[in-house]
Amino acid sequence: MESLQKGTILDITVEDLNTSCEGLARVDGMVLFVPGLLPGEKASVRITEVKKGYARGECLKISEKAHFRETPACPHYDLCGGCDFMHVKYDKAMELKAHIVAENLKRLGHVSWDEKKIKLIPAENKVHYRNKFLLPVRADKEGRFVCGAFRRGSREVIPIPHCLTQDLAARDVMNYIAEKAPQYGIKPFNEKTREGYLKGIGYRMEKRNKKMMLIFVITSEDTAPLQPLLDDLDFKFGHIDSIYANINPDPDHTGLSRKNIHISGKEFLDMYLGKAMYKVGPSTFFQVNSRQAELLFQHVLSLLPFERWGAVWDLYAGVGALSFFLASEFKRLYAVEIDPDSVEMAEKNKNRNFADNVTVIRGDLESLDVTQLEKPEVVVTDPPRTGLSEKLVTQLNKLRPTKIVLISCDSATLARDLDRLSEQYALKSMALADMFPMTRHIETVTLLQRREGEDDETRPLDQEIPGLS
Repeated sequence: MESLQKGTILDITVEDLNTSCEGLARVDGMVLFVPGLLPGEKASVRITEVKKGYARGECLKISEKAHFRETPACPHYDLCGGCDFMHVKYDKAMELKAHIVAENLKRLGHVSWDEKKIKLIPAENKVHYRNKFLLPVRADKEGRFVCGAFRRGSREVIPIPHCLTQDLAARDVMNYIAEKAPQYGIKPFNEKTREGYLKGIGYRMEKRNKKMMLIFVITSEDTAPLQPLLDDLDFKFGHIDSIYANINPDPDHTGLSRKNIHISGKEFLDMYLGKAMYKVGPSTFFQVNSRQAELLFQHVLSLLPFERWGAVWDLYAGVGALSFFLASEFKRLYAVEIDPDSVEMAEKNKNRNFADNVTVIRGDLESLDVTQLEKPEVVVTDPPRTGLSEKLVTQLNKLRPTKIVLISCDSATLARDLDRLSEQYALKSMALADMFPMTRHIETVTLLQRREGEDDETRPLDQEIPGLS
């Protein structure tokens, strides 16, 4: 294909976005992806890569801009790979996310659902919303200490002192550590030599009172090199409630490991969602955007106006964030989770919330026989990105609870799960809660209603069910 050789420069018109928020165009029957371009824009691009069935390019000049394009507020946006939608007006970014969801449902799940019927739950706080953050620390080519974010499309760490997603109070602490750590002789991890001590610094923060858990990711169990810096931080900042070291010696693993050493302060950080209270640790899964999590959970409640006296299952429950938010509204609730640390924390949270009607169960939903539990009126699930296990789908189709609420962070696996449940369940509503403003990440809440009657086998998945509003 002559026109799509590497290095070729050509003019294109962008038709759509892919799930990575890259502009999508078609040239001579081949799909071309170009980062940074938006639907409707015309641009001159250079081909950077040609594969079987698609090609990639880089934008040289935009000749006709979309009316919803805007100048990114972040000075690091072009370099940092953390955000994707900062060059798009917010309302349009929400529409584009809904479009991506609808396309995935149709393409992967055979579900025709009008994107205009997706309820949008916009973010109340579009900046400084993260209650959790982990910044990588690396040695640069000259061996100097660098803390920030990965450069877009690479493993190079670049300094990001003004991140708009970090909590401001936490950002001051992180920037101070990045400045002082090298002065105290703390050696950054070097990916080339695979040596060094500090791999990352992170925080968890309760947004209501600004109390903070500080986390240092280090390559050994020796915390002594941190002590002079910790003494400095204790003198400088009064809102650090807890300090942990996360031990991660694996040179190929960049995130948090499962091994933590409690250095000082409280063992757990107190977090709040609505009227529910939670204790979380350094590695605990908890919703990153507290206010949006409250709005999402309130939406889940709104979907269940008549089921308050039946049993509810919360599957993939984590530390019980949703369970204890819902607990006071329902007669009995069963929270199922595989991770032992999360189960232990859920038990603590149960006691703290006086939620005697909640039963916490440790179990692997890839193999657990949930049919042995009390049959539920409602099942709420918030699975990982991989979606529902095949065994669980089989059991749900057998049990046929009245309603299933699917919370999903990946519309591709959501589409697959909807397809697998479609014979027994009709899609009633879908909402998009913007948990991660300015990024491509999408969180959806989907309500499925059990089909009733002989004619249900032929009813399209998206057809309304008579008598339901």
